[in-house]
Amino acid sequence: MKAYTTSDGSTWTTTQMSGTWAGNTFGISFDPALDYDLNGNYYFVFGGAPLSGNYPNSIAVAKATPDGLGWRPPVAVTFNPSKFFDDKYWIAVDRSPSRFQGRVYVSWDRNTATDQILYIVSSSDGGATWSAPVKADDGTSRFERVICATPAVDTSSTPTRSRGAASTSCTRARPTGAPRGPRRCGSTTTRARRTSIIRRSV
Repeated sequence: MKAYTTSDGSTWTTTQMSGTWAGNTFGISFDPALDYDLNGNYYFVFGGAPLSGNYPNSIAVAKATPDGLGWRPPVAVTFNPSKFFDDKYWIAVDRSPSRFQGRVYVSWDRNTATDQILYIVSSSDGGATWSAPVKADDGTSRFERVICATPAVDTSSTPTRSRGAASTSCTRARPTGAPRGPRRCGSTTTRARRTSIIRRSV
């Protein structure tokens, strides 16, 4: 279900969100997040999985008009028939006065056995199609644990070198038995370098 308001939040109305995309009807949906573009369109990211078990699972994005009523069918960002489980996603829309204005980003962590790897994708056509996933952390370290991916866009109104640049962050946990010491998803330099890769490839 999708909730929307037409006033100050004192009254709410719900409308049904489709649970079918990528040729599958999913039993449950979860981990919703919402953002909007400069035209007032809404982008709603959420996940789908069966009522029991983990597969298939998918991340999808649905788009709505500014009135919050005209929701389009969800479009798959990822689809996993087996092996992986994509989780804890978030969405960000570029509202900067840059050449990337309107680009939509989704970031998440992919569970692969005992590791979680951070990924990010983008759409430059209003969520109709999505780029191939770009890995945002190394995904090779022992005891790799990341969760709660959070994409962000520099939307500063004044010309800056980073205006319109996208980055993603996460929370990293240290499992029992893992070596102590600082562990980060990436330094500012790393994120900037990966941002340049994302800009060229998606």
